[in-house]
Amino acid sequence: MVPNDIKKLLEKYWLTESTLEEEARLKQYFESDQIDPSLMEDKQLFDYFKADQHLQLDDSFDENLLNEIIALKEPAKNFRLLPFISRIAAVGLFLFGAGFLYQQFEVEDTSTADLYEDTYEDPALAYEEAKTAILLLSKTLNKSKKTLDKGLSKIHKTTKIIKNQSSKIDLE
Repeated sequence: MVPNDIKKLLEKYWLTESTLEEEARLKQYFESDQIDPSLMEDKQLFDYFKADQHLQLDDSFDENLLNEIIALKEPAKNFRLLPFISRIAAVGLFLFGAGFLYQQFEVEDTSTADLYEDTYEDPALAYEEAKTAILLLSKTLNKSKKTLDKGLSKIHKTTKIIKNQSSKIDLE
């Protein structure tokens, strides 16, 4: 048989598209003495199939396999008490901790009038002090904003430089 025909049959064989007649032709070819040296690995496989062809499973194989499967499944039916109890204990501990924390941090219901005390007798003076405090806060925030803007502009410049450098490296 021509080695090219055998190679085509082997391709069909490995793709599981060969017919029984084609597989029989392959077996005949690999049983002969005139085999292409490039197909020696395939010959070993077909020799292996021929040597193991006479092996058969006995009648008790199915029963033995089923017994092994049943034996493996039996331990799964055992109910283990310790993992179950540990889960319940964990939930109980969590609930106890949550209740304890809730009790520790519970805020008493008081009106805001009781919490804050009026420190100024004159409402106009209180207004002026509040206005001064808010202006001071505004100035401080504006300073911080200017510093932040300077930092962001530096970051944007640096980012542009990095992008330009990386695009130059990519082009090379």
